[in-house]
Amino acid sequence: MTQFTQILLSGLISGILVLDSVQVCQFLFSRPFFAGIILGLANGCLIEGAVMGLLFDLLYSFAIPVGGSIPPNGLAGIAAASIAFGSAGFSEPMAFFYGMLFAWLYSLADNKIRIIRSSWNLPFAEKISHGFVSFKILFLRSFAADFLVIALMAVIAGALAMLISFCIPHIAFIENGARFAYSFVPVLGISSLYFHFKRNILALSVRKSNFADAKASDSVCGAGCGGQSGKKNESQSALSIDDSDKKMLSAVFRRLFFIQAGWNYERFQNFGFLYAMMPFIEKIYPDPVKRKAAMLRNFQMVNTHPVMASLLAGVVARLEENFSAGKISLQRLSALKQSVSAAAAAAGDRFFWARLKPIALQLGIFAWLLAGYAGWLFNFQEIYSKPSAAVLIAGPIVSIAVYSFFAVSMRWNALKAGYYGQENNLFGLSSLPLEKYMRRADLSGFFFSVALIIEMFAFFFVKNSAMGTGKNLVLIMFVLMVLALFSGRLLVSRGIGMHKAAAVLLLAAIVFSAAGVPLVAFCL
Repeated sequence: MTQFTQILLSGLISGILVLDSVQVCQFLFSRPFFAGIILGLANGCLIEGAVMGLLFDLLYSFAIPVGGSIPPNGLAGIAAASIAFGSAGFSEPMAFFYGMLFAWLYSLADNKIRIIRSSWNLPFAEKISHGFVSFKILFLRSFAADFLVIALMAVIAGALAMLISFCIPHIAFIENGARFAYSFVPVLGISSLYFHFKRNILALSVRKSNFADAKASDSVCGAGCGGQSGKKNESQSALSIDDSDKKMLSAVFRRLFFIQAGWNYERFQNFGFLYAMMPFIEKIYPDPVKRKAAMLRNFQMVNTHPVMASLLAGVVARLEENFSAGKISLQRLSALKQSVSAAAAAAGDRFFWARLKPIALQLGIFAWLLAGYAGWLFNFQEIYSKPSAAVLIAGPIVSIAVYSFFAVSMRWNALKAGYYGQENNLFGLSSLPLEKYMRRADLSGFFFSVALIIEMFAFFFVKNSAMGTGKNLVLIMFVLMVLALFSGRLLVSRGIGMHKAAAVLLLAAIVFSAAGVPLVAFCL
């Protein structure tokens, strides 16, 4: 396979995987841990791609896309890094930091795409008013935009890397600085996991769930709350669903996997939410005039967590039924929709992004360790045999399976809870075990982090003993590793992004290397 073919193939793979990042499903096939395997294989660097993918995932585990924020994109980063290493001859450290540049650049490009999508709202609303709506065309446009941007960026990254490799000579102090900084990236990532979960555990006595806050608030529930006129109460919905409801909920459930299709800054998830709500709207409003009014209502701003959007869909469907029957006012419907949207977003961000996503990554790491592979820590390839492709793919698959199991099951359970929810259970929100899961996740994440730190120090001494490293050098490296470990506390407490921390580490290492400090000797 030629270098040009590798670059084009990498662009194609990145374009397909990026759709899972926002547009469809969010099963995390787009996370760098998995993408690194596929892109590394495409560029003839399976092991290096897998390792760099894991390190990108460690860096961006807590980069939460809350509201309109767009963190650096790890998929774009690992695509550029794999191409630079496999096709342009960059060293692994240089390829990794080169990828970081494109991870940041893609976030800027994605920002422009979302601004463009905002201009689609008014024309689409006009089509609704005239009775002509085509979600397929709109979704295809949205998918194509993300696909083409990241594919083009991968091609540009490859072409630029080859140009740099051809035109710019090898600069020793930059390479040495990059190697030193790269060797500490795993330590920074593991330490940030530890201090993140430690902070959560210490805050258990202070943190109150959004469920309790909502229960104490009269603004969320009051007279005329939507769920009270439901056909079933909460206990009934937990036991069984009649065939007509199950068919309807199943249709909405499938459509909710496209909740973020067409994501834009003006109304956020409105395209995907209206698409998901259409089976309910068509059932509740057989009259075309009332149906158009309902579609326009549900085409307004929607901003919640993609998994917990199913709760909002169930609640809004019940509220629309009550409104059509004259049991609540339009103002009440809108107010309750906004309240439930905010509560569901907070719960989803806290559990799925801030807890389950990094825990799933930890479990994937343990899958590698249990299979005997720790080369991502201290370049164990120097003294151990290379892992098989089966071992490498096992880690990401475990990570994806754990996250997707909880995400898919919660989508379905939250949809039912929202549809059958009542005032006394906060529209189904309090019936979901998220708060219990959060406490367990904090404890699990903390102990997994402790285990990773213990493994890290154990492998550190095993490696240096096997390689016969001098005691004085081991002591210096040990002190540096401890300092890097505790720097994670500063990063977590100050909210400093790992992307910025790694960039600062790289620049500092290059400066010291240029000054003549023999940093390569201290690489972990």
